[in-house]
Amino acid sequence: MAQATPSDPARHQPDEVFDFDGAYGVRYEKLAHQLIPAYAQLFPATVALLEGEVTDDADVLVVGCGTGIELTTFGKSKPDWRLTGVDPSPQMIRLAQEKLRDEGLEDRCELLCGYTNDLPRVPAFDAATLFNVMHFLPDDGAKLVLLESIAARLRPGGQLVMVDLHGDPSSETFRRLMSGWQEFMLLRGLSIEERAVFLDRLRQGMHYVPATRILELLNEAGFGQVIQFYGGFLYGGWVAGRR
Repeated sequence: MAQATPSDPARHQPDEVFDFDGAYGVRYEKLAHQLIPAYAQLFPATVALLEGEVTDDADVLVVGCGTGIELTTFGKSKPDWRLTGVDPSPQMIRLAQEKLRDEGLEDRCELLCGYTNDLPRVPAFDAATLFNVMHFLPDDGAKLVLLESIAARLRPGGQLVMVDLHGDPSSETFRRLMSGWQEFMLLRGLSIEERAVFLDRLRQGMHYVPATRILELLNEAGFGQVIQFYGGFLYGGWVAGRR
C-alpha cells in the first residue's frame, strides 16, 4: 500500500511508517501470524461465512491481497471460485504471485497492482474481503470512499467480510485491550525491542475508529445486515451485505 494522491481518498495509503514495498512488507505475514489472534483461522472462517451466501462459482474480490494468504486459502477451499486480488504494493503483488504459483493456483487468480477504483464496475463481484486495510486510512473521507468503491463493484446482496483494528483510544476499554495485546506480543515471540518498534509504528500510522463508527461507515457506503463475527483484542471482524 503505497503513496496516495491527495485528490482521491480511495488511493490513500500508509506512508513509510508501514512500508509494504520495503522490509516491513517482507516481514508482514510473519508478524500477522504472531500478533493477530487466530489470524490463520480467519480465512477458512471467511469461506464458512460465505458458504450458502454465494454460489459455488462465485466471483470474489480480495482488496489489499497482500502476500496472498486469502487467495490461496480461498482457491484451495473453493476450486470453482473466480478470484481477483488487488493491492497497490508491487512487492505484495510479487509475493502473492509466488504464493499462488507455489500452490498451483496462478492460473485461477487475476492480480492487479493498483486500487479498487481501477477495477471495472461490471461484471459485479459476488463477495469481497477487506482485511487489515481500513485502519491505515484516516476518517476524513478515505475510509468511506474505499467502502463505497467496493460496494460499487458488488452485486446487490453481495457480501463483504472485513477485519480491522478499531476502538476509541481515549476509552478505558481501549487501554485495557491494548495492555493485554502488548503482553500477547511478548508471549507470541516478539522481543521487548521489536515490540517497541511495532508500537511506535501503531502510534504513528494507525487511524482507529470505534465499532459504532465502522457500522456508520458501512451503512453510508450501502451495506446492511452487519454482523460482527470475530473479536481479538483491538481487532474486529464483520460481515455485511450490499443493499
